[in-house]
Amino acid sequence: MFESSKNLALARKELITKTLPNYLNHSRGQHNLQGLIGRADGNEEGYWHLKLVYAGVNKRKIMSAGDAAKIPPQCHNSLDQISPDNGLFSFSRASSGHQATMPSAVDIITYIGIPLAVLGVLPTIYTCLKSFFTLREITRTLHRNGVIAITRSALLSGIVEIEIPRRSIIPLDRSDPKYFALNVKPSSLKGGSWTLFNWKEMVIGVKSYRLQYHDELSQPQAEMEFEALIAFLLDRGAVPSKEGWADLRGAGLWTPAGTKLLLSPVSGEEVLSIAMSDDSDGILSLSLNWRREWDRRGKDSLPPYWTRVRPAKKEEDVLAKLEELEANSVQGQKNEVDKKGAFLDDDSAASDANLGFKTAARVRISAAGVQEAYREDVGNKLPLIHLRSMPSANDSVGFWFCCAATAFEAPHGGLWSYSIPEDVLALARRESVPCGVMVLLGAMSDDEVPTWRTPYNDQAERFEKHVKFMEQSRQANEEMRLPPEQRDTARRQRLEREARDFHNDFRRKLMKDQERKESETMEAMQSQKLPISVVAEANRKWLLRKFELPEHVTTLALFEQVLYGMIHEASFARRVVVMLDLWKNWSQSGGMTKSHYLAVKEDQVIFSLASFVIFVIRSTVSEPTGSVVGDLQECLRIWKKLTGDIWHKNVHPPKLSYLELLLTVELILIQLRRLLAECIDERTEVLDTLLDINRHAQTIFLSKLNRGSHIRTGADNCIFRILCAEIAFSNHLAGG
Repeated sequence: MFESSKNLALARKELITKTLPNYLNHSRGQHNLQGLIGRADGNEEGYWHLKLVYAGVNKRKIMSAGDAAKIPPQCHNSLDQISPDNGLFSFSRASSGHQATMPSAVDIITYIGIPLAVLGVLPTIYTCLKSFFTLREITRTLHRNGVIAITRSALLSGIVEIEIPRRSIIPLDRSDPKYFALNVKPSSLKGGSWTLFNWKEMVIGVKSYRLQYHDELSQPQAEMEFEALIAFLLDRGAVPSKEGWADLRGAGLWTPAGTKLLLSPVSGEEVLSIAMSDDSDGILSLSLNWRREWDRRGKDSLPPYWTRVRPAKKEEDVLAKLEELEANSVQGQKNEVDKKGAFLDDDSAASDANLGFKTAARVRISAAGVQEAYREDVGNKLPLIHLRSMPSANDSVGFWFCCAATAFEAPHGGLWSYSIPEDVLALARRESVPCGVMVLLGAMSDDEVPTWRTPYNDQAERFEKHVKFMEQSRQANEEMRLPPEQRDTARRQRLEREARDFHNDFRRKLMKDQERKESETMEAMQSQKLPISVVAEANRKWLLRKFELPEHVTTLALFEQVLYGMIHEASFARRVVVMLDLWKNWSQSGGMTKSHYLAVKEDQVIFSLASFVIFVIRSTVSEPTGSVVGDLQECLRIWKKLTGDIWHKNVHPPKLSYLELLLTVELILIQLRRLLAECIDERTEVLDTLLDINRHAQTIFLSKLNRGSHIRTGADNCIFRILCAEIAFSNHLAGG
């Protein structure tokens, strides 16, 4: 009996754990099981066995506490056989009787695993939402700032990719109405201050950004010529900063951020300044700023690097008076030409010359000298061949004209394109005209200058004249006592003797006067020297008296007439330049000599006009123009092109790889060895190339420093070899 019960239990277990679940995996088996459960209501144990199996097949992992309490005790053995092995379902029984069961694995997964799974998905959901909102904010910002871009977003990674076109810009034509206007919709993004103005734009590439936050958004840099940018801002009215350009010239890439290069014409605030090199790979960056209330110039204003020279009024024209003064020599030349039957210039040329003297002239001056000139009313171009920079060192007309024009424009904002050399400034500062010379020329009186000549004592001459007069009286009285025959002879001899004495006295007097004049001239040249301001004012008064000009004519007005005459008359320009070169010569050689004095005395009108040139140049010494222009032009010479957005503006040296740099250095070294061996004079071009490569090597060196890379690489080798080459080349230059 016991054995049969045991076999029955094993068969039941086999049926419940293996056969029945496999059969019930199909929907038809489950339907049949439901029918068996309905027919087993009378058999409690069989009913619950089937009930439990059905629950497990349908994946009901948990039974309620009420259902668990209804299970009869005789089914517990079957539950023990089913629960641990088949894994269909499980529940916990109470320790005794029909109490509540312990939580099963299904309970743990349902109440703990699922919430944990939901919590694990929340970061992904947050990242997706954050990426979506960041993309939307970036899109709005780009649209608000008028920036055209392509945006993409990776929702799972939270990265927003943006592609913004990179542009090359140049100023608009000056006749364009938008040239002096501000942009209607400028960009407020970092790197987008170049959008303050209107430009000609050209897309040259695409800049890609990968962002996680919208406040990291910036605008790519733009590319522009450095000189074009400076000229444009100067045309708007910006003023160069003396300290800023000096720092940039001296420190270069190490110039501190915030250094002002251009200032506002109204308040002195920054217009162009050094910015942080965030997006410029360690290369120079600039920041731009402008306000509408700073606009003080328009289309009618004179562009940068240009000067306007106006003709004088008829009653104030010194050049016309000078031409009248020299009319006799000019008329003699014309008569000689008529006698020879030659032809003068045609009437059209004469009319053109007369027209030129009636209209103002515009002249453009660059760092190299006079570039172009126009008549203001008709727009005809003036050749100005005599003012062009010539290879010959003897022709300095263009040089002095550029110095004079630069000084003339200094009170009006300056040309900012030509730097007056230091030797000319030293000439203007130095007191070089003796006061005695000004007295001898008649421009000043002895009362206006310090005592300079030795007083002349003529008592001896008067005494000698008195003695001679007494002797003549005595001889005449003696003649009266002689007989008539002897009287005539004595009288004739006396007259002959007096004639010889008079002739000798006259020659002796001429020699004494000449000696006295020579002594006076020497004393005049050695007398105390006067400042150029006193000399120019005295010459102004002398010219007004000589040519009967109005008293209100100023030195600056006379100086403008000098410029006008130098533009239209080549002969007049050469005369003025010869006098200026002569002035510079005696100033640098220690003082005026007799030949200098005679040249000044021979052409005193030109000397007076030349003194106005020196005076106006002297007045610019106190202005910042002299040093600022030199620093500004040197910076423009070093850095030709800017790659930046004017907010971030980069100065690119020659783009060379490490290998190209090494090969170039090797070629330079070979050429240096050849120069050292052959001693040929081709050193300037090699030195310029060497300096360009050195700047690029230093840029590589600094960029590696900024990235924290190890410096003992090819850049070190390049710099070391370049410096060695420079030392060798410098030694060669020093050796002649």
